[in-house]
Amino acid sequence: MVSAAEAQRLRHVDVLGVYVGSGTEHDRAVATSAVPAIRSASEALLSVALAPSGPVTTEAVHQTVRDLRPDYFEFTAVDPEKTADVHRQTELLEEIDVPKVANGFFLLADDLSLTDRADYLGLLRAAGVVLFQVELESVVDADCRISASGRKAIASMFADVPVLISDRFRRISDVPDLGQRGVSFNLGNDGAVNYDHSTRSMSLSRVLRATSVPERR
Repeated sequence: MVSAAEAQRLRHVDVLGVYVGSGTEHDRAVATSAVPAIRSASEALLSVALAPSGPVTTEAVHQTVRDLRPDYFEFTAVDPEKTADVHRQTELLEEIDVPKVANGFFLLADDLSLTDRADYLGLLRAAGVVLFQVELESVVDADCRISASGRKAIASMFADVPVLISDRFRRISDVPDLGQRGVSFNLGNDGAVNYDHSTRSMSLSRVLRATSVPERR
């Protein structure tokens, strides 16, 4: 979310996310000063992520939380195999006194290893993570469809873990019920690389169509 105008057009969603930075890190990073107008344009909850122009420190996060008072703090989870990074991440999360949203997770037709990461996901939940954003590839696209056994493993994971999913669906109504809490969208040029390393960006008009809200002309 980069403007109050976008927020107004998406005022029917539950949570709006903003990526706070100088604008040099990503073309959809916004200045701290722009966030209040975005928030006031909608009754949705606010999730804030910090652009990593340098190490994301506890002090930087605390300052952002004090200034913006978000409902959620969003971050990209580190590789669970990197023990030292996991330890630093956990210490930082435990210092942040707002619910967290973890992104950067994928479930692919040829890689469902996340379903075996219950210990890591449990560690994140213990540190205050209340939602996980997971990109699927795919439960709707026949060209890269996750197998029936894979969907069963995913549904078992989603029964225990609060997840928001993205996939190649055109409308929310196309999304099968795997036990997910909801869906998520990254606004941007179609196919652009997002701040969370996903390449599944969608234009505002496509998001409006997907959520069954006609585009204003």
